[in-house]
Amino acid sequence: MTEGYPRIAPRRLTRLGWFFATGFGLVSGCTPAFEVDVLLEDVNVVDVRAGEVVSSLDVLVDEGVVVAVIPHGDERVRAETVVALDGGYVVPGLWDMHAHLRTYEGQDVLPMFLAHGITGIRDLGLTDFRLVRRWERESARGALWGPRIVSSGVIVEGATPRFASSLSVTAVDQITPALDSLVEQGVEIIKLFQNLQGPVYEALVTYAVDRGLQSAGHIPTEWDQVRGAEAGLGSIEHFWGMSNTVSVSDGSPSSEDLDRLASALLAAGTFQSPTLVNNPLTAEALFGDDESLAYTPAYHRAWWSRLSEGLVAGMTPADSQALRAAASLDRVIAGELARRGVKFLAGTDTPNPYLPAGLSLHAELRAFVESGMTPAEALRTATVYPAEYFRREGQWGAVDEGYEADLVLLAASPLEDIANTQRVVGVVTRGRYLSLEAIEDLKRAHRIRLATRSAEDLDQAIYMEVRRNGVEGAKRLYPDPLREGDLVAQPPHLLRLGQLLVESGLPDQARQALEWNLELFPGDAATVVALEALPDSRPPT
Repeated sequence: MTEGYPRIAPRRLTRLGWFFATGFGLVSGCTPAFEVDVLLEDVNVVDVRAGEVVSSLDVLVDEGVVVAVIPHGDERVRAETVVALDGGYVVPGLWDMHAHLRTYEGQDVLPMFLAHGITGIRDLGLTDFRLVRRWERESARGALWGPRIVSSGVIVEGATPRFASSLSVTAVDQITPALDSLVEQGVEIIKLFQNLQGPVYEALVTYAVDRGLQSAGHIPTEWDQVRGAEAGLGSIEHFWGMSNTVSVSDGSPSSEDLDRLASALLAAGTFQSPTLVNNPLTAEALFGDDESLAYTPAYHRAWWSRLSEGLVAGMTPADSQALRAAASLDRVIAGELARRGVKFLAGTDTPNPYLPAGLSLHAELRAFVESGMTPAEALRTATVYPAEYFRREGQWGAVDEGYEADLVLLAASPLEDIANTQRVVGVVTRGRYLSLEAIEDLKRAHRIRLATRSAEDLDQAIYMEVRRNGVEGAKRLYPDPLREGDLVAQPPHLLRLGQLLVESGLPDQARQALEWNLELFPGDAATVVALEALPDSRPPT
């Protein structure tokens, strides 16, 4: 038996393992004891919770579930797909625990999560929940290559919401009628914004607890993080409220304040999701290259460029230095809190500028290690702890019998070097196997598809503004697009956007886009036909 296996034998060798280990299995040459969909043969299984690698195992997957993990060499297994990894490594599927889809087309972003080993995402609002549910169903049945999606549906804000899609709640008695409808639609998380009043914020967290939901949020402006934890908040995003919580002297955080915060977080079971990689000064350096941008939708590239130019134009050297110092301090605090036992969730805030879907999560894991976590501790933030946060410990986050088969196959051990999480050689998603060749085909097709659109096209340039403030908001941004020097405006652009808005269940916005097209290109025949065919309503199916 491979060295190291006995350490987990009592847990791994359950009924099926005992069947072989005790010699009561079928004799060689008889009917296979297992007939499964996928067999991962002779692999090194990374036990993330223990921080150990167990070698020479076979992982058996059937009907979307890991049905057994047994010592390699038992030939009484028949599988539709046999994957010989030659000593490769298997880890639980990774989660990006702070993502915003921000698209009308799931196929524009979802495949790239899987291509980088991200088999699940926590979507924290800004995308029509009807679309999110549709993409989740399509992914579940194999019609779309995409990760599992657990979504908040919307962001809950106070008065004067920042986002048009947000749900505004300004009084405690508004909570139940407003949020019951979200729960009926299937949301599993309540995402809270900092502009909520303290009593309303606290009541929203209580509502989530009472309904068996999780919560995530920015901390109210007048609170510190300790108050958020005491209220029962599930996770704190972006280290929000840290400046109210931990004092800093000569660039170093107060140890006493950190002790107080860690005690509160641990007592409440509150996670931190700091999104360290979401830094405008470093993200572009990491992911602003042509290769990364080739897998990013043109409308995200256009938006990133516009925001980046605005940032650079308005930033002084002192501003830049302050931002870098704040980013450095965040990493110090992350390491200190992790050393005190606080649990973290790996999240990126994709698609904020220069944070591509999937790829950026690996940078967050590296940032955790650079902050002082071990590779095993960093890996737990994207596997074990997401399962704990969602209260699905026996379902997600491990390579073990009875767990859902979301797995990442790696060429080298991430426990030796966290950068090895990028060396993906295969993915199992909901029990379906994607080989390295299939992943490369998926990426190639994705790149070709995105190349048909340019960031200078009118519809791509205004796309993100339309998502946030509608077509009228886009018209305010570009009142005369035909005279914009860096913009290409042609009749097919708004026609294309209009069709997309129809398919996304937004016929009123589609009508405005098509009418704008006629203002720019009077009498365009294709636009006239599209307007005449426009339905009053076409919600996603």
